[in-house]
Amino acid sequence: MLPGKKYGAEDLIEILRRRKWLIVLPLALSTIGVSIYARTLPDQFRSEATVLIVPQRVPESYVRSTVTTRIEDRLELMREQILSRTKLDTIIREFALYPDLAPVMIREELVDRMRANVSFAVVTDRRRREGAGAFQVSFVYGDARKAMLVTERLASLFVNENIQDREVQALATSQFLESNLGEARQRLIEREKKLEAYRSSHAAELPSQQQSNLQAIQNTQMQLQTMDTALARDGDRRSTVERLLAEERKAEPALLMSSSPTDPSEPLTAASASARLDVARRQLAAMERRLMPEHPDMVQARKAIEELERQAKAESQSAAVGAPPDAPVSREHATWRTKVAGMDVEMQVLDRRIQANLAEQQRLQAQVSSYRQRVEAAPYRETELIELTRDYETYRQMYLDLLVKLQNSKMAVDLERRQAGEQFRLLDKANLPQKPISPDRRRLTLMGALLGFALGVGIVGFLEYRDTTFRTDADVVTTLALPVLASIPMVVSPTPPVRGRWWLIAGGCLVIAAGGAAFWLRWTPLQRLADTWIR
Repeated sequence: MLPGKKYGAEDLIEILRRRKWLIVLPLALSTIGVSIYARTLPDQFRSEATVLIVPQRVPESYVRSTVTTRIEDRLELMREQILSRTKLDTIIREFALYPDLAPVMIREELVDRMRANVSFAVVTDRRRREGAGAFQVSFVYGDARKAMLVTERLASLFVNENIQDREVQALATSQFLESNLGEARQRLIEREKKLEAYRSSHAAELPSQQQSNLQAIQNTQMQLQTMDTALARDGDRRSTVERLLAEERKAEPALLMSSSPTDPSEPLTAASASARLDVARRQLAAMERRLMPEHPDMVQARKAIEELERQAKAESQSAAVGAPPDAPVSREHATWRTKVAGMDVEMQVLDRRIQANLAEQQRLQAQVSSYRQRVEAAPYRETELIELTRDYETYRQMYLDLLVKLQNSKMAVDLERRQAGEQFRLLDKANLPQKPISPDRRRLTLMGALLGFALGVGIVGFLEYRDTTFRTDADVVTTLALPVLASIPMVVSPTPPVRGRWWLIAGGCLVIAAGGAAFWLRWTPLQRLADTWIR
């Protein structure tokens, strides 16, 4: 390139005219070579199968599936499982895939090559809530029939994997719920026993018994009031009897001084047991007319009569063995003695009744104190019972929830076993491809032509950059800044030298020979060696 020279359209046209063969030959040779190479490439066939995702046939409001993973995630997981080395190696052995590469490649490389030829695409359905309505599985291979068979096998693996995965996941969920349900049942039984033991040990202090305790306190206090009234009445009566008895005993000396026996044959013992027994019986008869048989006064009176009967019996036995009889007394004195004996009996009855009433009063007071302690302890028992009941209700609700979930899980397992849940159904079977998808020979030929043209243009540009030849008067003036005095015309030889074009011709022949060799190697065993070397 001459320094300072500016190229215009005429210069470019002149360059193309002078160096047209440097562009044409690489273009032609590259096009022919790539075309020949494209014809040597083996045909690749694609077989596709469409699998439809059928939703659950039983309404979810009746049976809810335990498989809650998104369909896209499950498809991706199944894809990883199916494209694993073990499954793909089994398919390669079953259908004898890549027989020309098996001797020169290891199993992992064959599996990787097959994995690269398997494609998976999800077809989105907007009407479905989960998004995926179907998916396509395809496989590319040099044999159209084997491509179809392998695609069928891959689609069937997706269908079978879906059935197994859903059933396994449903069974795992059911087993997990059964394990948790057993633990929840055990904890619930322990809480029930603890709550039962607490209620048994504090049965009278529970909040539910507070009203009964208050009513019992009220009833007991009423009994205490009645008992106080009875004690006051008995005390007053005893004071009166004691006062009367003291007065009667003060009058006894006067009666003894003035008394004389009226009938010595009818002696009376002073305050004898038989006399007191008669008085006690008359008093019992009087009390029977106004009191019930189970009344405490009646009980005390009967006990006093039994005691007097024993004393009277003892006196009669003493009289039978010769005991000295009492001195005879007058009838007035005998009446006085009977009266004093009756007062003594009444005093004894009153004393016994007062003692019994006092004991009953203490018992009732202790009972009131016990009921009051129960009422006072009720708030604390209520707090403890609320805590125990809260834990029990929590475990009970947990147990019931797990029980319901377990029943639903069992129904979901039965749903999957009957294949009534979400399923994969083969919508379009794998097709037998009639036309190869690769190589695209027209595209390769066009790319070869573009590559050759770019190569020719690059060669021309490089040669022009290195060329410093003066071709016109303007080149001399522009470059050297000197005037042109004369010009010598070009002398053309009758046999122009072609020595500079031999390398182009030789290169073209070499490219044609290489393309022919590659075309020939496609049908010879040496292609394996060539593929290995290329790899």
